[in-house]
Amino acid sequence: MVQDQINAEEANLEALQSQQRVLAHETTYGTVSVLLVSKPPPPTARPVKLAGGFTGGLAAGWHALRQVTSWLLTGFGAALPFAAFVILAVYAGLRGWRWLARRRAGPHPAG
Repeated sequence: MVQDQINAEEANLEALQSQQRVLAHETTYGTVSVLLVSKPPPPTARPVKLAGGFTGGLAAGWHALRQVTSWLLTGFGAALPFAAFVILAVYAGLRGWRWLARRRAGPHPAG
């Protein structure tokens, strides 16, 4: 009776393992669908309409000055880390060159 129970459990285990293999094989061919949703783009800014005449020219000039200043500061901010690295590299190179030149010259004879 115990042997029959063991045989039944083994058969049940083999059936479950077979079912697991079939399911694992089926999932390799499963299709996954993904829907990506993004925020709608912000409305485009309308161009600034400037009045004509002296005040319009002054306003246009002021607007252009602000834009150019913004671009220059952005460029300066982007170049600053690279400039700092270049300055440090040049400084280290000059110090090494001077040190090497002093070593090659050798000790100076006393007076």
